[in-house]
Amino acid sequence: MVKVAADMTSKLEEYEQMLSEDVELARLVPFRVTSRDANKRARVTKALQSNICEDTVAVLDDNHQRWMQNPSAFWTGPLPCSVNSPDPHVQIVARSHKTNPDNE
Repeated sequence: MVKVAADMTSKLEEYEQMLSEDVELARLVPFRVTSRDANKRARVTKALQSNICEDTVAVLDDNHQRWMQNPSAFWTGPLPCSVNSPDPHVQIVARSHKTNPDNE
């Protein structure tokens, strides 16, 4: 079974390469070949290319370790930065924090 899976993976990679290199061929073939985690990789790449402001990056960097060790600290801890920040990501975090019923 493992040999069959390895052979199939090899063939699918070959087909994926052929279709990505030849647009005309790709149009004629009624199937698309993509790896299982292609969508996840594309989302991560897109997120890393976004233009989030430096304030947001600083907040994420400063609090990453604490939030990873204790995820509830995201909701229960102090606001990581000013609610008046122009960055929409920061405003979302602040509003989420304020609307969480556990904060009452």
